[in-house]
Amino acid sequence: MPVIARARVGLFALSLCTTAPAALAQQPATAQPDSIRWRDTKPDARHGLGTMIVEADGRRVRAYLPTDAFGFEALVPYLPSNPEVRPFPKAKVVKVELLRSMTVRERYYETMRLPGDAHPRIMAWRVVNDGPVELFVYSDSAVPMVPLLGFGVGLLTAALSTIPNSHWYLRRDGQLLAVERGKFREQMSQYVQDCVALQAQIRTGAKDFGYGDMPRIISLYNDYLRQQAPAGAH
Repeated sequence: MPVIARARVGLFALSLCTTAPAALAQQPATAQPDSIRWRDTKPDARHGLGTMIVEADGRRVRAYLPTDAFGFEALVPYLPSNPEVRPFPKAKVVKVELLRSMTVRERYYETMRLPGDAHPRIMAWRVVNDGPVELFVYSDSAVPMVPLLGFGVGLLTAALSTIPNSHWYLRRDGQLLAVERGKFREQMSQYVQDCVALQAQIRTGAKDFGYGDMPRIISLYNDYLRQQAPAGAH
């Protein structure tokens, strides 16, 4: 079992069952108005109010989701009601492959549906979304989480570069690509080939242009793509 899976089981006391899409729609019976039933938790809470999107039909399901995850493998743990309000809810899990995406606080996660993958297992956190290329990350290691979004690509790169067992995913024009650590230079040199200066840095293994520097690399590449776009293009 991956490290993060063991950690999540211990941390959230997860049951071993999985949740079907229909079950996700079942909300706790209560007479409380939505403004009270679905109020967010404290800023430092391990679970925050979020939304899961069901892959089969696009339904939006509210739940309390982990606020400190670098992604999920196979299962996503959640709480069906506010963990700060009695009676305290029991933790549940849902299969990653049943979800399209989820959002909690400022974090957006998406199931990585690679070509030919009928049963995707990874839901990754989107860390770059400021241009034509999106960057997602997943780690199967249990590591401390710190707030990173909104603090600039420098801090983001520095923090994510230290994460063990990180897995990167790129998407442009709807095409998803998993970046392989052992083929990083080859893959990324090809991916950014239209930006010769960036390609050269990656190909030669220049400092700050390695596998752990993907947020910086993709942000630079997005800058380049925006500069090349025709005036008025979106």
